[in-house]
Amino acid sequence: MSAERLRCLTLRLFGHRTSFGYDVTALRATTSRYPDDPDLAALVSRLNLSPRFRELWSRRAVGGHQSAHKLVQHPDVGDIAMNSDILNTQDTNLRLVVYTPQPGTDARSKLEFLAAIGVQSMSPQK
Repeated sequence: MSAERLRCLTLRLFGHRTSFGYDVTALRATTSRYPDDPDLAALVSRLNLSPRFRELWSRRAVGGHQSAHKLVQHPDVGDIAMNSDILNTQDTNLRLVVYTPQPGTDARSKLEFLAAIGVQSMSPQK
């Protein structure tokens, strides 16, 4: 997968409306743990360009993101319904995010198809 495709998938995944509020509360929790981190401050400044982010950030809610349903928008196969779960390690800041295909959807077959084609492009060559 190209770096550009991965970047697009990451942006769309992070910005997906059903989970965005959870992401913001988790970000607020992180900024409270690291109040002097310049990278976090820069991230919040960039995200403040989004009206939706500003609305959620102004609520001052703090929380942890443990699981959610996410919709990945892939340019070749369309929407892929995923479950995401965050596994925390005890007494550390290490977290593992695990994405699995949402049961009862065609997500698994889409992921298997993408694994089979690898980095080949589905677009017609010009």
